[in-house]
Amino acid sequence: MFVFSRLREASRVLGLKTAMLLRVAHWVNYAIRTLRIRYRHPSVLIRMKGYQHPVHARLGSSDSLVLDQIFVQREYSTLDNLTPAPRIMIDCGANVGYSSIYFLNRYPDLKVILLEPDHRNVEMCRRNLIPYADRARVIHAGVWSRSVGLVISGADWAARVREARPQEKPDVHSMDILSLISLTPDGEVDLLKVDIEWSEIVVFGEGAEGWLPNVHNIAIELHGTECETVFFKALESCHYESSRSGELTFCLNMRPKCS
Repeated sequence: MFVFSRLREASRVLGLKTAMLLRVAHWVNYAIRTLRIRYRHPSVLIRMKGYQHPVHARLGSSDSLVLDQIFVQREYSTLDNLTPAPRIMIDCGANVGYSSIYFLNRYPDLKVILLEPDHRNVEMCRRNLIPYADRARVIHAGVWSRSVGLVISGADWAARVREARPQEKPDVHSMDILSLISLTPDGEVDLLKVDIEWSEIVVFGEGAEGWLPNVHNIAIELHGTECETVFFKALESCHYESSRSGELTFCLNMRPKCS
């Protein structure tokens, strides 16, 4: 179960008042949900040490947890000094854009394509990426192995998608990785970030051999043993350095085993 970082650590990045506000809002929201009361999460603007632009967060939602995970606990710090510095990133499962903002601030030449299926997250994501408009493109879509209609279940960071059944109206449409790569200037992806709530079984289980040679580094959250099995089987044709940090798996300096 995810927990906030220590208050002292959060205060260094967010300030004491903001760190306290996010925690109190989280537990108030937990109590309200227990009573099964629906309400709209108020949005606040949060400034962080080391970041020129503030970010939006919905109080009481999973935004505060993700923000703490990325900016306070710095779960992506393994990728802080990639060589060569990444210039193109694809963010699959962008949520509200925090992970992309983390990398946009570390790599000044980086450009990012963000993909997110939940329309509420997309709205927040676009607001958060406004200061980076010339370096970021937000696409409202899910990632899948091919172009299909998708149905969403769950919300916030736990939103999952499945392929729409015949006669079922889809909530959103999908894009495959190869189509996303075609949007990049040189058909190369320096960093692929993946957090798609079990959809990695589909994305890495069908046709991955067609686009993996164009990807140089991967940061992925794998959801269970089946996801791990499918993912690492897809990477059997590649050399790479693998490491883990918390819930994340990193596969770096990827290159094909043979021509």
